[in-house]
Amino acid sequence: MFRNRLGIMLIRMCQKGAIPGNAFDQTLKLTTTLTQQFPSQQCDRESPLYLEWDGFVSVMESWTNVMKSDSELRDLLREKAVSLARLVLNYDPGDALVLCCVLRCMNSGLLWVVDIDPQLLLQPYLQKIFSCVESLGKVESKTRKVMAAQNIAMQCFIKLCSQFGSLLLPYLPQLYEQYETAVKQDIISYSMRASFIEGFVILNLLRPDLEQQRVFLRQLMQDASTVLRELQRCGALSSLEGLVRYLGIHTSPEDPAFCPDHRAQLCYVGHVVSVVLKNSVLPSNRQPGQPLPASPEQHPSYQLTVPLLTQFVLPVIQLLHELWSGKAKHLTSSYFQHLYQLSIAEKEIIRGKVLSYSASQPGQGEGTSQMQNTLVSTLEVCLQCVANSFSVFGCQHMLDIGFVDACLKTIFPSTAGLDCWKMRGVIRGVTLPLVKLCPPEMWQSVLLPFLLQCCHTVFTKLRQSWEEIEENKTSAGVSAEQIEGIMYGAGDEGEISQEVIDEQFAIVLSRDYASLIEAVCMTKKQVEGEKGGEGGGEKCDSGEVEEEMEEVKEGGAGWRGSGIRDKWMSSHEIAPLASHLLSSGGAMCELLFISVFSGLSWGDTRCAHTFTNIAGLIIMKVSTGLLPVPVIGKLFEQVLVHYRLRGDTNRFRTTQVKR
Repeated sequence: MFRNRLGIMLIRMCQKGAIPGNAFDQTLKLTTTLTQQFPSQQCDRESPLYLEWDGFVSVMESWTNVMKSDSELRDLLREKAVSLARLVLNYDPGDALVLCCVLRCMNSGLLWVVDIDPQLLLQPYLQKIFSCVESLGKVESKTRKVMAAQNIAMQCFIKLCSQFGSLLLPYLPQLYEQYETAVKQDIISYSMRASFIEGFVILNLLRPDLEQQRVFLRQLMQDASTVLRELQRCGALSSLEGLVRYLGIHTSPEDPAFCPDHRAQLCYVGHVVSVVLKNSVLPSNRQPGQPLPASPEQHPSYQLTVPLLTQFVLPVIQLLHELWSGKAKHLTSSYFQHLYQLSIAEKEIIRGKVLSYSASQPGQGEGTSQMQNTLVSTLEVCLQCVANSFSVFGCQHMLDIGFVDACLKTIFPSTAGLDCWKMRGVIRGVTLPLVKLCPPEMWQSVLLPFLLQCCHTVFTKLRQSWEEIEENKTSAGVSAEQIEGIMYGAGDEGEISQEVIDEQFAIVLSRDYASLIEAVCMTKKQVEGEKGGEGGGEKCDSGEVEEEMEEVKEGGAGWRGSGIRDKWMSSHEIAPLASHLLSSGGAMCELLFISVFSGLSWGDTRCAHTFTNIAGLIIMKVSTGLLPVPVIGKLFEQVLVHYRLRGDTNRFRTTQVKR
């Protein structure tokens, strides 16, 4: 909020002629002062130098907002901006936390300066990134601050490749040579290797020859292929026991046989496949001069990624689902006994807190936390690979080669024992993207099987979760004030903390599920709605409507007495996919209705609003006799439960649901 207001203030100052040159002079003066200061000891988040640099990043991000809309001002401040950029690029604080701020400034606050004179500043930018990579890679103790600085440096490299790819393409061989040198010196981690590969893939796609692209991609993925062969040789992808032994979960980090690189290698292969697929050229985002393959098989990444989808991505998804379901607890050592619990970082996120770099991990070793984070990241990228493969190679082709059937036999059957928190990845990573990218002609053969399995699995889990939550609340006699106190740190977190966490799990998954159903059922109208007589009237401002609807979802006063809901309803309509499902009937149609009306009674206001809006749109579209009588009875039963729990208030009253 502070940064946003600071940016608005600077923009208004410059727009109103409030001497922007003098304002930038003050920024340059501040930069000079900061780049002459060096920490005498290791900094933390309360150190004055860190706080000053953190504020400076906000100032530079605000200048970015100013420069986006004012080319004349960019020309006016050209020389001063270049001088400022050089000061930042030449500064080496010698502290990882302050270096994070310097790299954040490079990543977001200074890129507009590079755009002013890329020929002059691109080389110093790259030198700064590689010098940071080299210096941080030689640090023996890889603290959270060091790893954070490495991640930001990689983000900066990827952004440079994205924004200045045509200028960097001639230097791709030299950049790759520097990367190979760093790999041989063993100063970059596997996660950094994946980030470098993403930048190289972005540049490689700008080559005009598909065969050149294919050859370089094979070179980039050679290391990942080597790791895959080792995984297969060790049996890590063929059974859960093999994966546990490969990762070392059956032992402890103190065991000489334990290899921390194994978990990093597993994640590395998934990230490589993900970045190659994510950055592949599609007809919709093809840039001028980029060649377009005539068929999926001729795509440069096809022969390299499709085998990994079936040999690595799907087996890893299945095995990690089984692992998180607790099927390997009997194989787990006492050191990793907390592996299947929620990590400290995830708990803090749910509680609305930020985990500091120095936060301890009570009750579990650092190795457990690292293993948790790595495996969660691996599962996320593998699920994203599935959706990206459909986007790159097309739904029809993935159906023809049997990948759709393989996904249906692998992904959803293995989710039976997952908790609500881990189920989010299936919605976000696979099903929701597929809803958005699947063409209408492939709905029946590709999308519907995914949608039916996903919705059935998630809805069953949510229904059971909310029933258990209501029973626990009734038996424990827990008040809303107690729950709120526990969530925000007031009061005791003893017996009830797990119940609170379970409820937050259910709320988060319910919102993701509501977003999925919303994507299936609703779409914005292409034509802006109007009120009043012909030729004139009050227009429906979609931005205003969405802003107020967000307030409604968060529990605000909403549309009570303002007519905002009518505006929102007039700006949305039933989606073509929902119309197809409603007209076809069948299991998915029934599940869609039951999900919408059951969601009205779930214990989350935001979900209730979302499902109320969906119900208002679809209930009038139901053809007579489309739904069996028992299903209609269930729908009205849920409406009654909804009114019993929520009350007949203006915030939830809809004439469509009443009917």
